[in-house]
Amino acid sequence: MPENDLKLLTGAAEAAGKIALRYWKNAPDAWDKGGGAGPVSEADLAVNAMLQHDLCAARPGYGWL
Repeated sequence: MPENDLKLLTGAAEAAGKIALRYWKNAPDAWDKGGGAGPVSEADLAVNAMLQHDLCAARPGYGWL
């Protein structure tokens, strides 16, 4: 992995952790995604939104799932 990608991903993981900690012990809303896909919470969506925004802005050609 290129060093600049490692730095980007490390920073994104740290930021994601900070977002997730804001929800910890606060009983975020959660629901089933349906189709056997399992649960999702507002914390999951907040982390995903930040990661998608930051990583796609930094590497627009990489895509997002």
